[in-house]
Amino acid sequence: MTEPTRARNGQAANLLDLLLVTDDEIIESLKYCSPLGNSDHIVMRFDIKAVAKVELTTVKKLLYDRGNYDQMRLELQGRNWVAELNQLQGGVRECWSYFLDIYHKLVDKYVPVKHSQTTVQSESAKGNKYSKKILRTVKRKHRLWQRYLETRDGQIYNKFKRIRNKLKSSIRRYNKTFLKKIAKDVKKKIPKDFGLM
Repeated sequence: MTEPTRARNGQAANLLDLLLVTDDEIIESLKYCSPLGNSDHIVMRFDIKAVAKVELTTVKKLLYDRGNYDQMRLELQGRNWVAELNQLQGGVRECWSYFLDIYHKLVDKYVPVKHSQTTVQSESAKGNKYSKKILRTVKRKHRLWQRYLETRDGQIYNKFKRIRNKLKSSIRRYNKTFLKKIAKDVKKKIPKDFGLM
């Protein structure tokens, strides 16, 4: 690292942190970002060059909008349902299972299939849980921090602190609301007599 990693208004900036790696070539695009919370230690962001194993999964998608339903209907109407179902001994469940088996065979026969390959995504890659307003405030905080590092202006540092504190309370409120929603959804899904089991 070549730039200070700790900075506070009115104090000299210091280089206090190290990034230990076995090879300098694996680190790319090292960035000095704004501190987290009330800390005066900056956040380091960097990319690591590494070989990643990408898992591909094949997804089968039935194209129901292109199905040949006229032909399916003809095949279903051409069966002697009374005779076929009377041969079954298991009652309603067995009849339903028999019908589903025939239905699935007809779907396989008359509904086209599209196979596509997709990569397996981690939960963090699927999307960000925070609102756009919070994400905009995070970007504003980072911009103010960069301006402060360039100018060492006390007024810019005070603006940075106000945005930092506003962001902190916004995230707390958002997380509180998010957790309440999860708890409410769980209560809806648990049976009322669950406690008696």
